[in-house]
Amino acid sequence: MKTFFFGDLRMTGLIVLLGGMLMLHGCGGGSGSVSGGAADTAAASPAPEPPAAGAPATPPAPPAPGAPPGATTPSTAQPSATAVGSPTGNPASKTIGAAGGSLISADGKLTLTVPAGALASDTAISIQPQTNLAHGRRGAAYRLTPEGQTFLKPVTLSFGYTDQDVQGTAAGALGAAFQTGTGHWQWVGDATVDTAARTVSVASTHFSVWSAVAGIQLVPARKTVKVSQIVALQVVACYPAKEVAGLTPLGYACDVEGPAPLARAKEWSVNGRPGGGAFGTVSGDGLSATYTAPQFEPTPNIVAVSAALDGPNGRLLLVSNITVVGSDSWTGTASYKDRYNSAQVEVTWILLVRDNNIAQYIATGTGTMASDNGQCSFPATSGSIDSSGFLFVDYNTSPPTYRGSAKSGWPVTVTCPDSRKVQFIGLPYFGGNSGTEGVEAAGAVVVPLNPDQAMRIEGNDTDGTDGVFTWKFTRNP
Repeated sequence: MKTFFFGDLRMTGLIVLLGGMLMLHGCGGGSGSVSGGAADTAAASPAPEPPAAGAPATPPAPPAPGAPPGATTPSTAQPSATAVGSPTGNPASKTIGAAGGSLISADGKLTLTVPAGALASDTAISIQPQTNLAHGRRGAAYRLTPEGQTFLKPVTLSFGYTDQDVQGTAAGALGAAFQTGTGHWQWVGDATVDTAARTVSVASTHFSVWSAVAGIQLVPARKTVKVSQIVALQVVACYPAKEVAGLTPLGYACDVEGPAPLARAKEWSVNGRPGGGAFGTVSGDGLSATYTAPQFEPTPNIVAVSAALDGPNGRLLLVSNITVVGSDSWTGTASYKDRYNSAQVEVTWILLVRDNNIAQYIATGTGTMASDNGQCSFPATSGSIDSSGFLFVDYNTSPPTYRGSAKSGWPVTVTCPDSRKVQFIGLPYFGGNSGTEGVEAAGAVVVPLNPDQAMRIEGNDTDGTDGVFTWKFTRNP
């Protein structure tokens, strides 16, 4: 491998540029109010889509007071009851009296705040986590006891939420629900979503089994598909409004394929682009859409497909994260290490063309490199490798044979005791070892005896000093 010198700094190995992974999480207007941090509403809303062919000429009925944002009027679907969950984990208990107080669940996800004057006398309060069967559930469910306890003033239930809890939905679509005596889950209106504290809070005057829930969600929330495959998408209402305003919004079976009502999206996008583009396309009407993955595995290969809806506080954005993988590809790592430098790259070789059983692949991937010889250095630099590299695999031979070469480059800021300047470094990360730059890597593909294991391409070499370079790629069927 060729060694490069910039003043006193010796740099060798491989170079990559690590691109940030786009994992859009839902954001948008909430039910009730949204406070804290940046606003969850989009800057502008696009013009409404025309009705789809065969769609009713009249708009859907408006949501009932306190209904989840974006909820539509159900047609033939009916609310569904569930069984009662089982206790899990340890309960948290505390005696709270007329002066008020607070209690936090053992897992730290639910905070109960009792204001002064809500209780007439000392009362033993308990929060017991349990398995969650709520529609649109987020996290655990909690049984608050004494069962049926009522209060002279409303108490506040504050549920914490995480990035995982907003996958397929949005912070502004979160709320809370409690289980009634008939087993139904009832949405509680006027929730307050604090995006800075990452909490959703509601007021209540009674105890029951409670859960944080998503009022609406985009399904599927996540999925892995191969290149060129399609994904059917819908926005379902877990707690829609009733046809008669003022009736209680009860939950529908929205977490499995079932008769949950649909919500109408105004716009479908891929990575923020209406209709999509290089990362795949999306098309459909307001009630459903189809995402088509690109022909080749993109970088990054996690794509954000979103549906925009009108919520009571502005635009609401629901996101489905779809992972696109090559139908015929090799994945693995290449790395370099010496006393001054270290580098590692995650490589995916995606199929470009296959002719007469000889396949050509191009490289995509991400990685990092850092260097410090005690005088001059640059910090760990990350990025995406370019696609100039190539890999040929001849499947006509037994075992298959391969050859290939690849290098990438990137600018770094080199800092020395007496200077600081930007240098561009271009180095190989497949082939080009211990000889003239550009020498191809070549050899036989390793075919394991165990049919459950994948074929692999692997090798190692030195750069003529103390540096060691290795690579290993495994075939994906």
